[in-house]
Amino acid sequence: MPTVHAEKLSLTFQASRFSWAYLFWWIYYVGLIVLSFLLAFASYGEDVSELALAYKPDFADFWMAESVYTEQPNVLFKRSLIVQLKRANPGGDLVWSSFPEYNSLFSSSQIRVPNIRVSDIDTNMDQKTDEIQLKLRWALQPGEEVHGVSIVLFCKALLQDRVTEDLDAALFFDFRSPVAGSSLQVLGDIEFFQLNPLSTFGTRDVYSQSILDASSIRSVADVRIDHLQQLSFKRNETLIARPLMSYWAEGSTGSFDVQLRWRVPAQQIRYIPGPIHVLHWAWVRFLPVLWLLHFFLKYIKSFCYRYQVVSTRVRRKGALLSIGHTAGGRAAIKEHQF
Repeated sequence: MPTVHAEKLSLTFQASRFSWAYLFWWIYYVGLIVLSFLLAFASYGEDVSELALAYKPDFADFWMAESVYTEQPNVLFKRSLIVQLKRANPGGDLVWSSFPEYNSLFSSSQIRVPNIRVSDIDTNMDQKTDEIQLKLRWALQPGEEVHGVSIVLFCKALLQDRVTEDLDAALFFDFRSPVAGSSLQVLGDIEFFQLNPLSTFGTRDVYSQSILDASSIRSVADVRIDHLQQLSFKRNETLIARPLMSYWAEGSTGSFDVQLRWRVPAQQIRYIPGPIHVLHWAWVRFLPVLWLLHFFLKYIKSFCYRYQVVSTRVRRKGALLSIGHTAGGRAAIKEHQF
């Protein structure tokens, strides 16, 4: 005979809160959640593939301990610097700084003021510095030769995306040559360096003060470049000048020129994610495991209730059903009409 209409049989299994059937219901769902969590946690433990670790370090943690995002720091040159021209004879270096307290520590014969030109270039007009250009020229006296140069640039770096930070940092650059030169050109990048991930709560201003406080300069030891490097090295985050290309023009003329071009590319910033981010990361990994386990284990639950492994009352859309057993031992459903 042709089928003109079909509906699925809907059965409702009921039991007292103090029954084995109700206890089994609790064990099933609590066990499903716990087992799904353990499997999801183990799947994203330390035994993940090397390929996943290569692309995303935090794949190794079910609870995300840290993450990364890309941001271009807004690096601002503060027009504060220290420069030293290295000469062949010991103690004959020519020095100068934008800090008067620094210059007062040296004799007038050692102070040599350069002609300075600075350009902050914003190529894409996004209110962030994309390149810092610095040109310095010293007039040399007859017989003076330059064999190297050391420069310290004091900058301000701002992060304004997921991490908000006000960082005061120093950029160090040093070049030496056994042959006297007339000019030096350096092309490189400014990199944001950090040891530990940064917090996303509030504005981080731990290092908002310069490593060189002009009011605390008392002796040459306070302004030695190696001493300033030690102070910068102790910080969790700072800026690093990484030279990529350089050209030293040999020869001795009446002047010495230095041209520095530092790009500021986008950086990967490591940070500690907030609670919502952590829960979202864990939920996305927990939910597929939960769904997959429930898809297979629900047949065990259905078997236990349908075949009365645990006793229940069964209803079908207003009809009360009783469960009996056939001669073969199988459970059989009998309907009672009201």
